Amino acid sequence: MSLITPELLTRFDVAGPRYTSYPTADRFVEAFSPSDLRQALDLRTQGLGQKSRPLSIYIHIPFCESLCYYCACNKIITKHHENAQPYLLYLAKEVALYTNAIGLGQSVSQLHFGGGTPTFLSDSELSDLMAMLKGSFSFAAGGEYSVEVDPRTVNADRLQLLFDLGFNRLSFGVQDFDPDVQKAVHRIQPAEQVFDLVASARSIGFESVNVDLIYGLPKQTPDSFDATMKQINVLRPDRIALYAYAHLPERFKPQRRILAAKTMDEYVDMLDQGQLPIVKGLALSRDDQIRRAWIMAIMCQGHVQFDAFNEAWLIDAHTYFSAEFKQLESMQTQGLVELSKQGLQVTPMGWFFVRGVAMVFDKYLQADRYRHRNGNRFSKII
Repeated sequence: MSLITPELLTRFDVAGPRYTSYPTADRFVEAFSPSDLRQALDLRTQGLGQKSRPLSIYIHIPFCESLCYYCACNKIITKHHENAQPYLLYLAKEVALYTNAIGLGQSVSQLHFGGGTPTFLSDSELSDLMAMLKGSFSFAAGGEYSVEVDPRTVNADRLQLLFDLGFNRLSFGVQDFDPDVQKAVHRIQPAEQVFDLVASARSIGFESVNVDLIYGLPKQTPDSFDATMKQINVLRPDRIALYAYAHLPERFKPQRRILAAKTMDEYVDMLDQGQLPIVKGLALSRDDQIRRAWIMAIMCQGHVQFDAFNEAWLIDAHTYFSAEFKQLESMQTQGLVELSKQGLQVTPMGWFFVRGVAMVFDKYLQADRYRHRNGNRFSKII
């Protein structure tokens, strides 16, 4: 692998999306109403191959007992666990609105519980929630059913319950093992606790264990993070999600005030009116779908095979992305990507800059640059 030069770091010292989805969530518009969503749901019941496609479901549990200072998620900080029960009742109302629109028993191949802290819920609440979901949808054998876990809120018995409920993948929020860093971000959890839980998860039979890590946190140093990585190497998780810390207090402080007071009230009010609780959305064009598949292939696999992609989307990638490939020439010269007649490959060094590679194919981002719009809504890509 070639050396990462200061010039290369300077070039990619820019803000950009994480590409957990495409188009990214900041592209959603308030003009997308509950009636627009109903029209989209109607398409699923009208055939065109949609009805047979399995669904993916995300369940957001917004509650946390304490605030982690790095977190920018939609959350409600409370030690009153009884607050979860009304939320779960309204969540069931929301699910009922969806099943009324598309029918009971729709196939589901992916389920993810996120938050907040999903394990804020009690054992009985988790059981009731899964029973409601299983009564509303048909969960496919061999699907991916995952839950985010705060190590401070579970033990081996709770992990066994999650497994018995049907979860086969776990994601542990680790962030950093260094005690000083943990204190600085208000999330203290001994490494031994995580190691014990991962060992329990493997003995129980979970198919995949992920750990979340963040670099750039307060009190972190190259040496301290290297020590964390050495512990992770011993832990040997099946997957690592490594994020750059986005320090944007001017953005997230007001968001916390808005999201923790206002959003829950709006959510409840819309459901009381029998409306699907949608405030923003986006109808994907064919170009959005093509670029989403391309960007996800880059971000997840690090390569795209032209023949397979062309056949799947009935395009000629060389022509469709000709302008983007022109932009990639400098990245190829710097050893970040390899372009051939067969496909696009991210190099080992290119993985450090993979978000920058994906940004080349982001139509919305490229339009922003052309219009000189501010990109401060994103974190730095390295």
